Amino acid sequence: MENKIGTKLKEARKNKDLTLQEVADMIGCSPSYLHRIENGSRKGFNYQIYNKLTEILDIETADDLITTERRSELEKVLKVSKEKRLKLKFTIETAFESVNQVLNDLKLIEEELEEKLLDMIG
Repeated sequence: MENKIGTKLKEARKNKDLTLQEVADMIGCSPSYLHRIENGSRKGFNYQIYNKLTEILDIETADDLITTERRSELEKVLKVSKEKRLKLKFTIETAFESVNQVLNDLKLIEEELEEKLLDMIG
């Protein structure tokens, strides 16, 4: 496991005023094993022990942290998407207004040309 997790476990243990020995007794392992986890010298450890640690120390699991990070990323993406959607909607509405204005101008020009042709003929 990453040292980040070990550091978090160590901080949580100290915040609860528990010794390595006390936590080790609660989960059924040696204090030296916990010490290696906390200091990152243990590259990986038993998932059941990790679950017991997170339960005893009342901290989020890695899955919870990942979910929180993903939720945060998704919220950012949704916010950006909403902003882009609003900008696109504004751009389309502006373009639509411009096209309508051009069509109205063309209609006026057509009417003026028709009047001039009728004046010339008649």
